[in-house]
Amino acid sequence: MKILIVPFILHPKNDAAYYVTQNLASLLHSNGDVAAVSADKANAFHYASSYPAAKPKQPLFANRKDNHSYEEWLKSRGAMDEKYLHEDMEMLLDAIDHFQPDRILTYDRLAAISAGRLKNIPVDAVVQSALYKKTSFPSAVLKEYNAFLSSYHLEQVLAVKNIYKQCDKLFGFGPIETQPFPAHAKVDRIGISSLAPMKKGLTNRVCVFLPDVHKSAFALNKLIKDAFLGAPYAVYVWYPGCHTQKIQNIHYMAHARADMIAGSICVIHDGNDYYMNQCIAQAIPQVIIASHEYSRMYNGQAVKRTGIGRYIYEEDLTMSNLYENFRQVLADDAYYDANQEMKKKIAQQGDLNQFLIYEKQ
Repeated sequence: MKILIVPFILHPKNDAAYYVTQNLASLLHSNGDVAAVSADKANAFHYASSYPAAKPKQPLFANRKDNHSYEEWLKSRGAMDEKYLHEDMEMLLDAIDHFQPDRILTYDRLAAISAGRLKNIPVDAVVQSALYKKTSFPSAVLKEYNAFLSSYHLEQVLAVKNIYKQCDKLFGFGPIETQPFPAHAKVDRIGISSLAPMKKGLTNRVCVFLPDVHKSAFALNKLIKDAFLGAPYAVYVWYPGCHTQKIQNIHYMAHARADMIAGSICVIHDGNDYYMNQCIAQAIPQVIIASHEYSRMYNGQAVKRTGIGRYIYEEDLTMSNLYENFRQVLADDAYYDANQEMKKKIAQQGDLNQFLIYEKQ
């Protein structure tokens, strides 16, 4: 089988879509299938041929604080821009003509669904349960997307979740407690968004991965140093603009490394779906730096609701608040117990191998 994977990646080698794509490409290769990826070459995917993708331009004055809906989140990232959508469509049509895929798998790239329809190729999609939350948004948010659809003589939509109804299969990652998909959506659930991780003993390590927190690199650096410099454990850090260096116990990285989550005593992150999923699979407590937009808000609420971690809104983020939330998830045995229970539940839903099973059905 030949599958063209089409992820929406803003931060190369750091977004959830990057990790899932990397894992899928490796899985398909080991299964004897052939994968190609349409994405920025900076992601350097292994086990897959590479095709270009249009680069979205984020609006300069987009309000990124209260984008509760999926539509507003996409628009704030430039993914609803009509020019971008046309460029992406043309690149995808060229990739399809060259690669001749049997199926297309998209992760937040709307043009892929339309390209599949025009080429009569089945399209599957990775979705997040926040897509199905009842939220309102200004109709103007969809204006450019609907103009794009009309230009290809495709039906306009009132909500983006309606476009996903045109997909052949939908996949969602995580246990029902953190990813509660409605039954009518007919989402095939996969527990772990990687192959089942090998059990690793705890190390004296904390991971701080913040690709999407709306604070300057200077502010994040000061906050992290004030909270953790000189602590009796190693802290591994990545955020946009950080420079690779080691200052005492703090290691600044070139990019986040999700493989370091296993064995960590705690992970502090921005609500990234993949980091959250891997923490659950490893029963590692997490502190989420949330915002009031799309999945980051709902992921933060989910870890608190299930007792597997805590969350802080960006506007409340201070050194003392960060450290206190970090201290509590380690000091209170209730977090350990809740994480062990959630680890069992996510394992019951299987790992990424389930993708191959679903695709054959």
